[in-house]
Amino acid sequence: MPAYTWLFTKKIDFDSIPLRMRTVNALHRGKAYSDEEIADWERITNEQAQAIADEIVDGDGEPGLQDKQVVALIAYLQRLGTDLNKQVPVEESVDEAADEGQPSGSMTESSNPVGGD
Repeated sequence: MPAYTWLFTKKIDFDSIPLRMRTVNALHRGKAYSDEEIADWERITNEQAQAIADEIVDGDGEPGLQDKQVVALIAYLQRLGTDLNKQVPVEESVDEAADEGQPSGSMTESSNPVGGD
């Protein structure tokens, strides 16, 4: 198995996280992340990264990994494992979208995660 050594040296792009969270919400026709989670992304991600890095150290691993991509990979895998059976509430039903004349799951100007916030 490859060592994937770059995961231990390459830094996480924390600044891209809010856009990624809004994009996930737009793609899921529901909210995987609440508005509060998106607004508080920096505290949440730093706490999660530090907790994972602490667990690595507790397991006799290398210290100082809280801003490295190996921690992001672990966080992703942990989230994937917990989200497999999670039901994400859909904001708008198919019937409501049809009544408004929009296809279900369509993106309006206000739901565009790339547009001006």
